[in-house]
Amino acid sequence: LAYADVYYNRNGYDSYTDSISEPVRSLLENESRRRRKVYSYTDEQWENGETHDAKWNSVQHELKFRGRDIAQDRVFWNLKLIEYEQDPQNAFRLACMLNDKYMVDADAIGYKNIRECFELSALQKEEAVAAEDPKVMEEMISELLPELELMPDQVRIRNGLAPRPASAAQYVLYWCTTACRRKNNPGLQLAIGIANRAQLPLVVLNVIDLEAYKTASRRHVVFLLEGIQEFHSNLSDLGAFPMLRIDPRFSLTEGLNPGLSIVGCSEADVRGVSAYAYALVTDRLHLRYGRELQDTVAQKAGCPVLEVESKIVVPIETMADGAVEDFNVFYEAFSHLYQQYAKPLPVIPLEMQAMVTSDVNVDNLGWQWDHELNQIWKARDWLNHDEVLSKVLNENQIDSKVSSVAGTYR
Repeated sequence: LAYADVYYNRNGYDSYTDSISEPVRSLLENESRRRRKVYSYTDEQWENGETHDAKWNSVQHELKFRGRDIAQDRVFWNLKLIEYEQDPQNAFRLACMLNDKYMVDADAIGYKNIRECFELSALQKEEAVAAEDPKVMEEMISELLPELELMPDQVRIRNGLAPRPASAAQYVLYWCTTACRRKNNPGLQLAIGIANRAQLPLVVLNVIDLEAYKTASRRHVVFLLEGIQEFHSNLSDLGAFPMLRIDPRFSLTEGLNPGLSIVGCSEADVRGVSAYAYALVTDRLHLRYGRELQDTVAQKAGCPVLEVESKIVVPIETMADGAVEDFNVFYEAFSHLYQQYAKPLPVIPLEMQAMVTSDVNVDNLGWQWDHELNQIWKARDWLNHDEVLSKVLNENQIDSKVSSVAGTYR
């Protein structure tokens, strides 16, 4: 097979673009752009086995000084080369160069092994998507609710996925949509519980989706930014990693889609924050666009999506089967239920702090405006640059002339 492979591809078996298929290249290159560059070695360091990985160095020494057939180590050697070099095209060049220069059997089999290792590396990244298994999250949630003092009807599982595999999961994601508060926040409470169970850090993401505010004005966006700034400041003692993204109106730009910063958009080369999430917890939305958006996220997140009633005290379905027009009927039902829900939640510490050990650069995830290419803006940055905020709002056909209310949190 190896000899047939090189015979019928004699002009391209040692070429990255000709030997590695386009889907494999695309997957590896997209992944490379989204990951932080951790290691940087010269060709000489690779040749001499002078990397941080003692095992890889040992295999490379065997190759360099003995030229032996390292069939049993070849997959490890090549996969780690792809992982550490990170640029897949340069990794291919290095693999071919080291193979040709030092391998005793540097023939057709060597080139076939290199190609197959690139395909295996891509396959491993594809397998990072969570599998269908609704029972996993159902059992986890049922075990966590008593400890977190949440009511079962406050939490809804929006898809049937099991958690993303440990090899790919970097954090638990709390997509905060309505409950920008540190205490007595059911959504945050559940996210902390899942993060502690998985022994992963917690990312808290706030997205100001301008599509949802197309009929609103600058006043609403400033109000949100002020609240998010205070919320993120209050997260510092928790040890969670706060993120803010402002998404453009997808309906005004061809190629964009709803949930841009959360689930990403391949056409716009945007990787969603959910791509590395073990599970995604979010506050329940109630208006039409919000419901449609959360349906989209549940379908595309690639991990379990858990929806928590964090905005109102008693979940809607628990209160009534349909709209209630008689206030007395509503009040009587609420009076019997609210004491079960309106109680302080226990303070649960977060066991894994921030994103210290992650090899994923979260700053590269989600939508980025041109002025954020060097550094992602926090809420304070947006509030301190009125001209940039107004420009973004005008570009998205949102009224920027309505005055904001008094800035309480600047």
